[in-house]
Amino acid sequence: MSKSTLTEEENALLLKAVGGVDGARSLIYGSKHVVDRRQIFTNVVVGGVAYRSRPGMLQYLEDKGFVRDAPTKEILASKGYTPSTRRFDLKLTEVTPNDLNLPNGAFLSDIITAAKSHGLTLCPQDTAAAIMTQMQGDWTSKSRLTVVSPPIMFNGAPWLFSVSTKRMKAEPGDYGHHWGPLDRFLFRHV
Repeated sequence: MSKSTLTEEENALLLKAVGGVDGARSLIYGSKHVVDRRQIFTNVVVGGVAYRSRPGMLQYLEDKGFVRDAPTKEILASKGYTPSTRRFDLKLTEVTPNDLNLPNGAFLSDIITAAKSHGLTLCPQDTAAAIMTQMQGDWTSKSRLTVVSPPIMFNGAPWLFSVSTKRMKAEPGDYGHHWGPLDRFLFRHV
């Protein structure tokens, strides 16, 4: 068996996975975006009237029990964390590397590149805090989601935030980390 061609069985499975011949052509010629249907938060507001002072926002998140660990508190209070001053109404989409045709997982830079090819972009840095303060009753995912934003530089290292139904947590945003094919990310849908 040649490593450069598919067997008939593999070809049939591939066609089935992408929605038949029409689905394959849509992927090849760019008219099909695999992740367009995965919006999970459609009305998150950052900035503008949703803007809270850094100490006020941090206190709110602590009072609600959403922020519990010292690194997350320190990063939210740091100069590297930049809340939006302009209002944005965000539509957020959940994706995995597998959804982005990265079946073996990928580095964050590759995940971002693949997401951009599907019409997704980075979230503002304060998206995770906005989700925790505004969307608690609207979760459609039971998984931890990493919010992909420009990294927050803290103590010389890049950081991102992850959110779950009960917690917001700082996560290393190192571009050298290889993420698994089923890790879940939130991107802004443009």
